[in-house]
Amino acid sequence: MTRHTFDKPFKDFPDLIELLKSRGLNIRNEETAINLLKIYGYYPVINGFKKSFQTDFDEEKYQPNVQIEQLFSEFILDSQFQEILLTSIFPIENHFKNMIGYLISKNFGVNSFETNDANNPDNTVLSYLDPSNYHNSGRVKALDTMNFIKERVLTSSDDPVAYYRENKNHVPAWILCQNMMFGTSVKLFQILPSNLKEDLTNEMILPIDNENITEKEDLLLLELEILRKFRNSAAHSSPVYLLHVDQSSDPSVKILKRYLGEQILTRKEGRQGIGTRNLYAALIGILLLTRNSGQRTNTIQQIKRLRDTYMQNHNDTSFDAYNHYIRIAQLPTDYVERLERASMILSN
Repeated sequence: MTRHTFDKPFKDFPDLIELLKSRGLNIRNEETAINLLKIYGYYPVINGFKKSFQTDFDEEKYQPNVQIEQLFSEFILDSQFQEILLTSIFPIENHFKNMIGYLISKNFGVNSFETNDANNPDNTVLSYLDPSNYHNSGRVKALDTMNFIKERVLTSSDDPVAYYRENKNHVPAWILCQNMMFGTSVKLFQILPSNLKEDLTNEMILPIDNENITEKEDLLLLELEILRKFRNSAAHSSPVYLLHVDQSSDPSVKILKRYLGEQILTRKEGRQGIGTRNLYAALIGILLLTRNSGQRTNTIQQIKRLRDTYMQNHNDTSFDAYNHYIRIAQLPTDYVERLERASMILSN
């Protein structure tokens, strides 16, 4: 009989500590280290934050004198950024989906049934889910998106769609969008007729003088995708400090400057993906798509408080942890001030 050796056999906590020590990680108090692993998990703390502390990735060898507490400090800091991302992106997602539901209902009605459906209250009224309403990006794309919505969203077992399906005689678009995943709503945006896409774009991004609506729509689409991926990573407690969004194109630095000011990014940073693919890009996207000035101010205050907490004592280990995190995450050293200035520009 052939015996199989598994790649990841079970290791008890003392075994994990010995493994880490054999790779050069400094563990001064084994009891404390074991408690950290018990509470927060080996994979989230060690695998999530070891990369920037290692000299040999294949052998997983650590740099000299690296403490396990350093990895844990980076884990905590990243978790705090994740919390800011989630609390700031959710209102943007809700705003976006609410407006899609509103525009669809206003322009295409509230009938969610196929014409030949026996449950259709009025088969003389075209369904708002009919693909013929959405030929802006091609019939095939519209058909695929509508079929997905009918099969996966309209049949949801979660409220409020489930409640409306079971207790009302139709599911209006503003209810349907409540159950829609962020990515599905972005796909729906892409197939909207030109006039509705323009209306939604102007709702999400404040209009400025002499703007190009096509460029603005492209910017919105790219920013939504950045926020969607950072939102999903944060929602699953996955590290965001090394996350780079893979897209066919990046938000234009030139166009970002039109809306957020010259200070927001340099062209060199843009070429490096700073502000267009990384954590700073997510913070920029949050700022750009948060229409409420009070919410923008609150987000910046959260970021500023986080920075000031870590930076208040230059002799403290938290100071070193923060600076290490900022460098690895490729956040500009003055990113808070840049965001503050951009928020002022958006409020004028």
